[in-house]
Amino acid sequence: MRCRLAAAGSLTEGTRCFSEVAVRATCRPAGCLLVLLAAGCGPVRATSVIGDAETAIARARAADGERLAPYETVSAQLYLAKAREQQGRAQYGAAEDLAKQSLRFAREAAERAGELRSRGGAAPAPGTPATVTRPQSASEPPAPPPRTP
Repeated sequence: MRCRLAAAGSLTEGTRCFSEVAVRATCRPAGCLLVLLAAGCGPVRATSVIGDAETAIARARAADGERLAPYETVSAQLYLAKAREQQGRAQYGAAEDLAKQSLRFAREAAERAGELRSRGGAAPAPGTPATVTRPQSASEPPAPPPRTP
């Protein structure tokens, strides 16, 4: 590429003319920097969402989510653990998706715990199985007692 000289008295007089080599030397580092910044987005976004999920889980625990919304709280904790595992394996896209699920469950746990607390309703105690009893009719014999080995 050849440089053209500007005509005397023109507005372009005195401007530098870059050769093709000079333009490439200027643009190549900028392009490399752009590629490096774009490649660094995966770990940054995943780490950010994981941090948000950790904070949301702490809020759910503070709202007594483990007792009032156990399914959501435990799900949030498990998704967060899996997100950390994927992040450790450099699977940043999967880690971000799992952390977003964890964040969603943690927010639901905090919201549900807050609703139950404001209504004054007590949730079932953890570890208490729900049993269904039906009235026994007179024609049915009583159930035998459970066997003990």
